[in-house]
Amino acid sequence: MSDAVHGAASIAIGCCWGSFLVVWGVAAFHFGEGRAALRGGFFGYWFAALLFLGGLSLVVPAGFWAALTTASDAAPLAGALVGLAATAFAIWARLVLGAMWSASPRARDDHELARGGPYRLARHPIYTGILGMLVATALVSGGGRALLLVVGGALFVAARIRAEEALMVATFGDDYERFRAEVPRLVPSPRRLLSARRARPVG
Repeated sequence: MSDAVHGAASIAIGCCWGSFLVVWGVAAFHFGEGRAALRGGFFGYWFAALLFLGGLSLVVPAGFWAALTTASDAAPLAGALVGLAATAFAIWARLVLGAMWSASPRARDDHELARGGPYRLARHPIYTGILGMLVATALVSGGGRALLLVVGGALFVAARIRAEEALMVATFGDDYERFRAEVPRLVPSPRRLLSARRARPVG
């Protein structure tokens, strides 16, 4: 892996995460969820998960990670492109959700079921974006120990989706069941991507 390619890809993925955190921080405090996120341990979970994954990466023999590492320039280039697309998708979803986002699964008194924008493509587009960013980070790093980020993120997302979908069914009932039957959970189908593109206004 050339230093120039890796350096450029690392800067790109760093900008992705920086933009993501800035948007989340500003939006959380703007809509009054910043303190709730801190009280609810939302960020504490990620810190504890990183400590656990970091310790695990040291316990597993180095040869195991070496076998999962690539020096190809294609990996960081792909990672940068995936990271940019995933970050844009996650931020788009966050802006569309607006005040409906919460640090922990809960329904507000005026909660509405998001159906527009990225929610036409996936039921949980924020998590789609986050997982894409973690995959991108692992690619830019050439795999290896960075793959633990993807594993940890997938476990977190699976737990959150299970809790959030149970809440949505309890809150919106049959309306959410229809939404769940129509829209994929995380990965937009090619058919939905094409239909969304065709429905986009021109001019």
